[in-house]
Amino acid sequence: YWSHFYSKAGNQFASHNITLDAGDRAGSVELRLNNSKSLFEQIAIIVFQKMKSRFPQIKHATSVEVWAHKRPADGQHQLHYDMDEVLLRTLGDDDNKRQKVQSQCGHVKSSNTDSRISCPSVSCIITISPGASAAPTLICDQSITKHSGYESNCGWLCYPEPNRLVAFEGSLLHGVVPGIPLANSTEGDRVTLMLGFWNKTVQLTQDSSIGPNVPFVDAKNEWTSEFNAVPMDEGFSFGKESEASSADSIETIDPLWTETECSIDEESFAFGEYRRSGETQRFSGRFFLETKQTTQIDEEILHLENRPEKIASRS
Repeated sequence: YWSHFYSKAGNQFASHNITLDAGDRAGSVELRLNNSKSLFEQIAIIVFQKMKSRFPQIKHATSVEVWAHKRPADGQHQLHYDMDEVLLRTLGDDDNKRQKVQSQCGHVKSSNTDSRISCPSVSCIITISPGASAAPTLICDQSITKHSGYESNCGWLCYPEPNRLVAFEGSLLHGVVPGIPLANSTEGDRVTLMLGFWNKTVQLTQDSSIGPNVPFVDAKNEWTSEFNAVPMDEGFSFGKESEASSADSIETIDPLWTETECSIDEESFAFGEYRRSGETQRFSGRFFLETKQTTQIDEEILHLENRPEKIASRS
């Protein structure tokens, strides 16, 4: 997977889409797991079962988007939204294309909702390896669907542990705060598996093996055999829902955004970068803004600054 798919994607966001058959949900979890076509599908079924009481909207999911990240020691991942990347790219700022895709995928144009915005109902992060810095995931109280900035200027840090599942409403701003690798740590890269459960019809990448929401059934590559479905052992029984993590594993940040002083070089200063007076280092990832108006992040992602060629939500 890492050598034949992930590395070839480079800076391009790439994921796969797996259809969730609503008709199969009447059967037992064990039967559905045994009938699954891939390990990814089995993981999605288990997560679905674990989350359906806490996130009732997940019951209407028609497909699941699956992707992974392998981050270096600091684990950093810019603040971003999980979105329908193909829809965002296709529509851009072209009203004609926008209306065409709307009619194809059933998106209704609203006076208070940007037609380019479509998010999973629930987003999930599963930690495979926390990495040398154990960098935490930051989830912000800010939704792209509302496009009004933060609700209460607070956020939540969730620290990674192997097999820990983090789930949240799919339109929320989130990322991974850069960490400092622990001394003498034997951990390597930060490895995570992400799932986005889609209630709406999500646009698929049909003309390439690398891109957002490539149908997994069409991924006929060497690496796909690494994720064949796992046979369920005789006597396997799906357990009850897991208990939510204790408050010790989740840290509330309030306030999340605060003012700070910085020196701006107008010629080289770019969105999301920060430098203190006399320093040459830059800090990026949308963790520093020009003002406390956090809609600046939304505007950057939605290309309201006339940069339709740059897709910047999850890359």
